[in-house]
Amino acid sequence: MLKNRASEEIEEVIAKLALEQPAFGQLRVANELRKRGLVVSPAGVRCVWLRQDLENMKKRLKADLANSARISLIASQPSQIVGLAKFRE
Repeated sequence: MLKNRASEEIEEVIAKLALEQPAFGQLRVANELRKRGLVVSPAGVRCVWLRQDLENMKKRLKADLANSARISLIASQPSQIVGLAKFRE
């Protein structure tokens, strides 16, 4: 593991949050993680997104759709519905 890279567990939490809330920006994700007791800078969130190809909302929505299709779920959270509507436009 690199000295200045987030642990695998934190990266998983960041990726999961990105799929749950694709409209959140890197600052909002960093703040949400801080509420959970995890300290990651907004730039750190962005680095994780870049490594996992989730750096913009369109890619996060696409990944969420692929994940939902894979496990046969329908997006039900209001932010996901709004995001999907924007993605379809």
